[in-house]
Amino acid sequence: MGGTSAAPKTLRLFVPYWIVNDSSLPLAYRLVEVEPFENAERDSALLSRVKSAKTAFKNPISSLDRRYFSSRSNNLQVLEVIEDSSPFPSMLSPQDYTGRSGGTMFQSQKDTYLSPRLGISVSMRYSEVYSPGISLLELENKERIDVKAFKSEGSYYKLSALLKMTSDRTKVVQFQPYTMFTNRVGCSLCLQQCDTQSVVWIHPTDPPKPFEWQSSAKVELLKLRIDGYKWSTPFSVSYEGVMRVSLKKDVGDETMQLRIAVRSGAKKSRFEVVFRLNSLSSPY
Repeated sequence: MGGTSAAPKTLRLFVPYWIVNDSSLPLAYRLVEVEPFENAERDSALLSRVKSAKTAFKNPISSLDRRYFSSRSNNLQVLEVIEDSSPFPSMLSPQDYTGRSGGTMFQSQKDTYLSPRLGISVSMRYSEVYSPGISLLELENKERIDVKAFKSEGSYYKLSALLKMTSDRTKVVQFQPYTMFTNRVGCSLCLQQCDTQSVVWIHPTDPPKPFEWQSSAKVELLKLRIDGYKWSTPFSVSYEGVMRVSLKKDVGDETMQLRIAVRSGAKKSRFEVVFRLNSLSSPY
C-alpha cells in the first residue's frame, strides 16, 4: 500500500448503515424506492383528516386506508432483498442505488447518504406482505417511525424503527417492539384482541413479550380474563397512562380489580404495559 515502518498507512472500511433487529421476532427486509417525502406527508395529512371523523370503537383502518396501504406496498420497487442475520447486524449499502433514486453522495467524512426515495420495508420472515417503505431521510428527520410487520395470513406485530449513530460514518436502523407486555398479577392472564378468536396467555414467569394483533381490519382494543373470571371490558394500550379494569367471577358477585399501566419502554420498546393487582399503595 506504499506505507513504510516510519509512516504506516491505515485502511479503514465502513458500512453506511446497519440494520439491527432488537424485536426478538424473525423479520425480513427489503430496500425499496418509496414515494417522495413531500407526497408522503401530504397523503398522511389526508388520511389523518379521514380518521379524525371516526369514533374510537369503529374500525380504525377504513377501506380507503387499506386500499391506500395496499397500493403503496404493491407499487414499491424492490431494489434489494436483505436477510435478517440476527443476532448480528445486517449490512445496508444504499450508495449502490443513490444515483437512480435522487440521493446525494457524501463529500466529506461526516456526510452520509440522504436519499428521499430510498427506504426500508419490513415483514415477518417468509411473509410476502411487506409494510410501506420507511424513507431513510424521513427516519433521520423524525428519529423514530412506527411500522407493522405482517404475517402472510394478515396478523401483525407493531414495531418501532429508530435511527442511531455508532460513528461519524455509520448509522444504525434499529427495529424494536412497539409494546411489551409484563404480567405482575401473580397468576396467568389471557389477552385477546376484540372481535377476534385467537388468545395469548401471559404467565408471571414470562419475560416481557410482544402481542400479535390478529387483524388490521379490526379495532386495536384488548380484553383480558383470568381463570375463574369473565372477560373484562375492552381497553386500549395506545397511549401512556394508568387504567383499572374489573373482572367478575364466573360464579357469584365477587370481583377482582386490576391496574394496567402503559408507560415508556425506555430502551427495549416504545411502550411497556404492566398488569398488577389494584393497590392504593402501589407506586404504579
